[in-house]
Amino acid sequence: MNESRTPRPPHPSSADALPHFSVIVPTYARPAQLRRCLDALARLDYPRDRVEVIVVDDGSPEPVDASALRIAGAPTLTVVRQPNAGPARARNAGARAARGSWLAFTDDDCAPAPNWLRAFARAARATPDAILGGTVANVLSDDPYATATDALTRFLYDYLPTRPDAGSFFMTSNIAVRREVFEAVGGFDTRFRRAAGEDREFCDRCTHAGHHLRLVPDADVRHAHALTLGGFVRQHVQYGRGAPYYHRARARRGARAIPVQPVAFYGAMLRHPWRTGAPAPARTAALLVLAQCAYVAGYAWERMASEGGR
Repeated sequence: MNESRTPRPPHPSSADALPHFSVIVPTYARPAQLRRCLDALARLDYPRDRVEVIVVDDGSPEPVDASALRIAGAPTLTVVRQPNAGPARARNAGARAARGSWLAFTDDDCAPAPNWLRAFARAARATPDAILGGTVANVLSDDPYATATDALTRFLYDYLPTRPDAGSFFMTSNIAVRREVFEAVGGFDTRFRRAAGEDREFCDRCTHAGHHLRLVPDADVRHAHALTLGGFVRQHVQYGRGAPYYHRARARRGARAIPVQPVAFYGAMLRHPWRTGAPAPARTAALLVLAQCAYVAGYAWERMASEGGR
């Protein structure tokens, strides 16, 4: 007896199932670092018709030359230039130029691993409305200040659960979000003119809108940002200066104030270099203390400046 069967739809190939990523890289006057970043992106293990790279030149004194940056066999490269306005506005400009269904952000001093987008793609299929964050590893192991900054980031990722009331966040050097979600929440807050807190505020706003944070440990980015002692202090002062903007943004949304971390938090932070086998753990712990002092100084400075301007 002949049976009439409804034909099954063709099974999509693995390439067809992969989301289309737009990788957005803001840059300012760091041509050598940008070139290394683009070299790493050229080695991505991802179909070339499913990825594009958008470099946003944030008003560099010497404009980024797209023709000089193109690499044979690399993903399609687009360069967008804007007057200097900070990384938040630069990332938004990249998102407006993007054609992909997913936006992946990294920085010009970073080198994503070849499997970076593959790892994000697996997580994107499982949790399409989540904010995805990968790991950021310092490659300058002989730089004590870069090592200390890396230790602080790793501690925060380990210690803070991925929920909004804990103040958790992902760094914009390694984050991916569906474009519809990015647009629905309004992108990055351009009131953050410095690289100081705009990632934290963006993640907080996303979780406030109902999108949870998902850590993707195998989406790895290698970070090479050399620091001097003065640069290290200025960086953490800058983070502190961004904190009042973050707290005011939360207050405007009616979110509860994030409680002050208990003493146990700081104790765990100081033990973290020994627990994770960081190089020169005593020195790293001392620099973590210095980073916290610089952060508090930056916070107080910004609060006094804003209150004095009223």
